[in-house]
Amino acid sequence: MPTLKEIKLRVEGIRNTQKITRAMKIVATTRLKKLERAMAAKITFLEHLTNIYGELSRSAYDFDHPLLKPNEAKGKVALIVISSDRGLCGAFNSQLFRSMEEFIENDLKSEPVGYFVIGAKAEKLCKKSGKNILYSAAKVAVDARQKVATEIIDLAVEKFMNNELSEVYFVFNGFNSRSDFGFRTTPLLPFSKLIERLLKDEKRKGSRFLIEPSIESCLEVLIPFYLKTALMHAIMQSQTAEELSRMLAMDYATENAQELIHDLTLIYNRTRQAVITKEISEIVGGAEALK
Repeated sequence: MPTLKEIKLRVEGIRNTQKITRAMKIVATTRLKKLERAMAAKITFLEHLTNIYGELSRSAYDFDHPLLKPNEAKGKVALIVISSDRGLCGAFNSQLFRSMEEFIENDLKSEPVGYFVIGAKAEKLCKKSGKNILYSAAKVAVDARQKVATEIIDLAVEKFMNNELSEVYFVFNGFNSRSDFGFRTTPLLPFSKLIERLLKDEKRKGSRFLIEPSIESCLEVLIPFYLKTALMHAIMQSQTAEELSRMLAMDYATENAQELIHDLTLIYNRTRQAVITKEISEIVGGAEALK
């Protein structure tokens, strides 16, 4: 049985840990609220951009672009994996990697030929498992999202155009609301998959847009810009889901610490009562012996 001093020291250590987890929860909550506000603006922008492309795809214009259709490469799939840089966020990364392996096994049916990695945890996993890393970026700050997204999309498009890749997917933890977040997979290339989804919504000829100088020149700019915006949005979703996971993990840790303190307090009181009872018994025994 532990001594009173050992129990007291353990309770004190757990209380100190509880203060840390409570502070980390407050910090994660503050960051989460900030990211939620930023995401609201980004979602609106992405929706407008999607609507513009939807109008073009439903218009009377006949257009063609190499990114809109499958290329000559077969089975050369690449994944853009977005993880966190730091830990203490519950099962955020482990769930991502487990779901990614299930996606590869059940949907892709074969190991991807390359990985575009965002986040230190994904970089560590890919290096440890010997995966082919085509691009790696860790600790992506807010002002670096555009730079990272541009570099990844430019490299992915280049490899797709050169028939080095046949398909590219996002793999990340998405965020729609505090009750709806988790693993997501989004097709990136070929871009025709997005057109198919848009055309299911509404069939309509004619366009509200006057396109100059040509539809082809607009697509040359619009498609890469849309891909970069979608990747930036995915990075922001992942970072928001990470802070939500960290907030929940720290909340659970704080509650568990309180339960441990309660249990140890009971053990301390029982041990102290046993010690006092033993001392009283010794005193009474000694008094009886003196008689």
